[in-house]
Formats: sequence, C-alpha cells, structure tokens
Amino acid sequence: ILVYAFEIFVRAYIKLGYSKEQAVENTIKKNIYGIDIDLRAVQLSILSICLKAIEIDKKIFSKECIKNINIINIKNSNNLNNDIINFNIKDTENKETINYLLENFKNADEYGSLLKVKKRDYSKLEKELETTNFLYLTDVQELTKQAKILSQKYDVVCTNPPYMGRKSINEKLSNYLQKNYSKTKSEMYSAFIERCNEMTKNNGYQAMITIHTWMFITSFENVRDMLLKSGTFINMIHTGPATFTDLASFNVLATAFCLKKTKIENYESTFVRLTKYYNYQEKIDNFKTKENYYYIKQDRFKEIPGMPFIYWISNNLRNAFKENPTLGEYYSPKQGLATADNERFVRNWFEVNMNNICFNAKTNEEARKSQKRWFPYNKGGDYRKWYGNNEYVVNCENDGYEIKNFTDNNAKVRSRPQNLQYYFKKGITWSLFGFENFGARYKDYGFIFDVSGSSMFPNEKDIKYIIGYLCSNVAFKFLSLLAPTVNFQVGNIASLPFKNIDEHNEIDKLVDENINICKEDWDSNEISWDFTKPKIFEFNEKNLCERMKKYREYYSNELREKLRKNEEKLNNFFANIYGINKDIDCLVNDRDLTLREFNEKKIITSLISYAVGCMFGRYSLAEEGIIYAGGNFEPNRYKTFNADNDNIIPITDEAYFTDDIVTRFKQFLEKAFGKEALIENINYIAEILGKKGTETSEETIRRYFLNDFYQDHIKMYQKRPIYWLFDSGKKNGFKALIYMHRYNENTIPKVRIDYLHKTQAVYERLLTDIKYNLTTELSMLDKKEIQKKQEDFRAKLNEIKEYDEKIAHIANQKININLDDGVVANYKKFADILAKIK
Repeated sequence: ILVYAFEIFVRAYIKLGYSKEQAVENTIKKNIYGIDIDLRAVQLSILSICLKAIEIDKKIFSKECIKNINIINIKNSNNLNNDIINFNIKDTENKETINYLLENFKNADEYGSLLKVKKRDYSKLEKELETTNFLYLTDVQELTKQAKILSQKYDVVCTNPPYMGRKSINEKLSNYLQKNYSKTKSEMYSAFIERCNEMTKNNGYQAMITIHTWMFITSFENVRDMLLKSGTFINMIHTGPATFTDLASFNVLATAFCLKKTKIENYESTFVRLTKYYNYQEKIDNFKTKENYYYIKQDRFKEIPGMPFIYWISNNLRNAFKENPTLGEYYSPKQGLATADNERFVRNWFEVNMNNICFNAKTNEEARKSQKRWFPYNKGGDYRKWYGNNEYVVNCENDGYEIKNFTDNNAKVRSRPQNLQYYFKKGITWSLFGFENFGARYKDYGFIFDVSGSSMFPNEKDIKYIIGYLCSNVAFKFLSLLAPTVNFQVGNIASLPFKNIDEHNEIDKLVDENINICKEDWDSNEISWDFTKPKIFEFNEKNLCERMKKYREYYSNELREKLRKNEEKLNNFFANIYGINKDIDCLVNDRDLTLREFNEKKIITSLISYAVGCMFGRYSLAEEGIIYAGGNFEPNRYKTFNADNDNIIPITDEAYFTDDIVTRFKQFLEKAFGKEALIENINYIAEILGKKGTETSEETIRRYFLNDFYQDHIKMYQKRPIYWLFDSGKKNGFKALIYMHRYNENTIPKVRIDYLHKTQAVYERLLTDIKYNLTTELSMLDKKEIQKKQEDFRAKLNEIKEYDEKIAHIANQKININLDDGVVANYKKFADILAKIK
C-alpha cells in the first residue's frame, strides 16, 4: 500500500512542476506515514520505499530525508526511568508532555495504532531534546515521533487490519478495547475501522480492506451507523471468498471500501459485487462486467432494520421493509432458558423414566402440580419446517428450583431463566442456525424453550398465518438479507417486514395440512415420543415387499408432493402480499422439503429396531406407542408377542440359544405379518440388508445383528443407546443386549452365569466335537475347513475367558443406575464390558 501511495504522490508532485528529486524528497518528508507493531513489517516497508525512491533519484541515500522516513515500529515506555528523564527536561510544559507520553505508551506495542494519543505541542519537546543529552534520549525521541504520527489526522488513511475476535486476544488488549472502543470492540478489525475513521481529516478518505461481516451482522450495527454518519461511501468492491490467494485454505470473505469523510447529498455510491466468483482470477476477469455494478444512495441502507449494507437488492424488496411494520411490532420473539450446564440439566427424552416426564402442562402452575421432573425442551436442532425436532427434556422439577439456584463457586447464579411467563404456551419455534434455508415449526402446549430454540407466541388466530410466512421463500429471502451468515437471532426474526392481512383462512388451511404431514413424518420414527408403530404396518398387502411399494407410493404422493404443492402455493401467496413476485422463486426444491428420506434399508432397519423393542417390552404388537420406559414392568401385558422374561437377548453367530435374537426376530415376523408370508419376508429383508454370495437369508440377518445393528441403534439414538450391548471383543465370542430401562442390580450377574458361561460351554463342547472329528478320515478340504473352525472357536473361547474376568468384577459390585442421570453417566459405569459408542 505504501509503495503504491508513494508512486501516486511522486507523480502528483511532478505534474505540479516539481523535479523528480524534489518530488521524491517531499513525498518521503510530508506525505507517507506508516505504523506497525511488527518490526519486520516496518523494515520491509522502509526497504520497499527506498528501492522505489532510488529508481527515481540515484542520490537519495545522500539526503537527510531518507534517514528519517515516517514509518515506525511502535515502542512502549515500560522500561524507561521517569525520574532520569524528568530531571533532564527543564521546560514545564515539556515535562507534562513527557509524563503523558510515558504513561500513555505503557504496553503500546500491544495496542499498536489503536492507541489513542492526544494532540500536544510535540514540536516544542523535539526542539528541547535536540539541545540535551541523557541516558534515554533516543527512546524519548522515538516516543515523541510516534506521538506526533498517532495524534495527527491524515488526508488518506489506508490499511488491511488484523482479524481477531476478542476471545483470541490477550487480556491487556481486550481491556483496552473495552475501555476505548466500546462500540466496536467485538473484533480487532472493527476497532481499526473506528480508529482509521478518527485519524481521517474532514474531506479526507478512509480506505480499507476487511472481512465483510461488519456489513451485515447485528453486533456490527454500531460500525455501520458510525460510517454512515461520518461520511459518504465513494465505492466498494465486495470480493467475498477466495480474495487472498495465499489464504486459500481459509474462507476469508473480504470487502474493500473507500469512504470520503464528509456528507455528500444524494450521492450514489458504487458497489461492485464479485462474491459469486470463487476464484481470484475470475474476480479480476469480471471486475468490469456491468451486471456486477450497483449504484445506491447510502441513506437507503437505513430503510432496513439494522442498516445492513445490502446494496444489490431490488427496490421492491427494499420497499417491503420500508412500507411495512416489523414482525416484532406485532409479536416479539423470545429467548428462553439458558441452563449454563446442559449436561447436568438436559436429557434426550428417551433416556429417562418416561413416567417422570410431563408432556402436556399448559402453565407453570400445571407443571408444578404435576410433580414431574422432566419437561419437553425446544433446543432448535437441524433445519426442519412445520413440525418436529422434539427431542429433549429439561429438569424443571419444583418450578425449576435446581436450575434457578445453580451457582458458581462465588455463589453467583450461572443459569439464566428468562421469559418464564411463556413457558408451556402454544407457539412457534425455530433453530438458531440455518444453512441454506430457515425452518419454523409449530409447537403445542407443554414446552420450555432455550436460546437456540427461540420462540414466538402469537394470538391463536395468527399462529398458522405466521408459521406459513416464516416457512415461505419470501421470509427466507428477507432473512438472508438481514442475516447473510444464516445465524438467525431473535432480532433478525423481529426485524422481518410483516403485513397482517384480515382474512387468511386459505393460508391457515395449507399450513395446517403441512403441520399434519410433517407431524406424521416425524412420528413415524421411534425417536418421537408420539411414535406408535412403524408406518409399514398401515398397509395391508400380504408381504413386506408389497407393503413397501404401497408405502413408497403413499410417501411420494400423499406426503412429499402434497407438501411441495402446498409450500409453492404459500410462496405465491406471500410473494403477492409483499409485491415481490419478480424477486422470488416460488418453486420448492427437494432439499427444502424437510421430510425424512424414503430409504428402503432405513425402513427395514427401523422395523428391526421396533422388533427388538417388542422383544424387550418397550413396544407391544397388541398396543400402540411406548408400553414400558421405566416404572413397574408388567409381563402379562404382552399378549400377541411376549416380552423377554429376563431382559437379556443373546446375539450369536449360530442358534445356540432358543431365545437368541434371530430366533426371536423370526417369531416377531410371524406374529406381526403372518406365518404364510414368513419365508418371503425373511428373504426380502435379507436382500434389503445386502445378502452376500452363498449366504442364506437367515445368515444375512444374523450377520446384521452381529455387526451392524448396534451401530445403527447408536446412530438412531444420537449416541445415547437405550439398548446396551455386552461385547467380549473383535472375535464376537459373546454378545448380548439388555434394555436400559429394565436394568437392575441382578442383570449383569445373570448375563454372566446364564449366558456367558453357557456360551463358553457351547464353544468347549464344539471344540471337543472338532477334536474327535479330526481323528476320523476326512478329505483335505473338509479337514482344512474344520481346522479353520477350530481356530475360530479357540479364539472366541479365549476372548470369553478374558471377558469373564472383567464382567465378574462388575457383576460382584451389583451396581444400580439412576435413569435420570442419563445414558452417558450410566453407560460409563460399565464401559469395560459394553460395546464402545462410536
């Protein structure tokens, strides 16, 4: 930057009639100033100026100006002796100046050019310093020079500031920013924007290249306001990603602007938008493309709440903000409970005893009277529209006493319960973070909400209308202007333009249909607390293959396409309401339909998961929904298909037990879909699971249970498995499942005695049989095959014996668990004998 500026000034002097030599000397003495905390950067800058100067004036190194270039490395005054310096300064005013410098420049090398220095008569001090000599003379002269440079204003201030958030900087600098840059302290670079603005003369120019977040994000609104008030943007090149070739691995989204520090009435600023080019050469090639140029009077930025620098939008979009009130003027979005320790207070709903969850409280009073511990908790979650993401519960027992009294070591309350009067009310919720879209969801009574699951509570008559608006392409278009970083704060939602029409029955009807479609989709998975049974049960065809075809047809037409058409109708409705039809694409892409993917394998593995749930008594073929998830277990309740008596289901590579998991699964299929279709269904399931070579269908299913079922379960239950796998190791010597909610202190001893030891006995018997068979006459091929089995059984047996030592240690402790502690804490107690959660 300095070299480029040097050349410009030299040419300007020559154009005014100065000789080349005079032009170089005047530029060095009067026009070029530079400040940096990095000595190496200063040295390289000075060298560059010198090399450029000698190209023009061969005698420049014999001149005094070259020895005193105004490019400096910031010095601090930390180690200077005040008494010695003050003793050698005679003039009273100069003494005051010296004392000010010594105090002000403490830790100056930490602050650099952010350091604010008052205007004083530093020339007078310089003159006295020229006539005296003392120990710290050179240091004081350097301080005086940097004070002059930092205190004066400039015709042009130009820089590429450092990019560091406050969390990345040291305490000294952080405190300095807090004190001196209260409005721009969130980032180093934004503080530099303010400092550069201060250093620029009236009618001067401030030119900077920065990352572009200050243009949009709410926390930088003060920066935008300051710049708009202080001057006029002449132009901006918004380069976006891939601006710096040497920072290719970092996604630095950049912009460069030039601001004239004076207000120019009705001036149309020029903006060049190059953000859509992801290669720096493409940016260069398209710099002069007419379509990338936008012209706007900067006061128009104030028409949109928060004043984001959205220069590229149409007048219709801008007028939508200008001509309508905000959504926040009707219904203010609310942030909810911040627990300060989610690990302590929050659980996935399926972890705890379901009898301790209150799902339907409508008021705080009803919640208190329920005497329950856990309550549904909106935490945002993945992008999803209309309905869903109901996954968590929070401990608000006794009116949230424990959370409200959660303190640090200094007795300061850490949690932040807020907007308590809205807890449990019917309303709208959404996720804090988006990616390529925004999804609002209906929530019924019963929920507490947090910060990431911020919420809104309109009147009953407006809920559906507002959900329809928030889920439309129109609202997302507005939000993408208000929050281009797709971090949807409550302020962004409140700032949406909102036109509340009197009659919106047709919109409400479409929204109602969409909510029901997405609720049906959400509840079709057992991760929902309203899950009843797998959807495939609702089709009456004779076998699973035919049922799957009907399911696919229903999913495609009754759910997916119906939802798409409804959303497109809503997009058109709202585009007309806001008069932005030409600015909005009302079509709905597949990726924006937030229904679960129709995947045959996932449907079959979910059916298998349900079957395992029926084996343990979590579900029942005779009743819908969750039958048992804590409390008193009633074996007699399971009529059609019996729940396992001892809560232990072995998983083996052969049918060594009458109640092994594959045998039980076949029994489930027979009871659920009929004996006549059993073989067809087993074959179909095996094909979907990926039947290999000469495997029988039963062998394929057994391989799935041995190798893949548990990882699918862990994934479905978000690394909080409710079925626990006892696993001896890589040889698959012993595996058995239990249901966490039915665990008691006798479970592990029973696993060891009744299953592990019996498995051990099976392998010992098989090895005895093999030993005998090897004494008989065998073909080489048969003998080799038997020896391979012998080696496998020995490895399994050795693994079991080692595992027995581990499980015996745990079994003897007769450990109890508390479901309220959650899976992570309880699982950890048995980590040495359970499968690793990956």
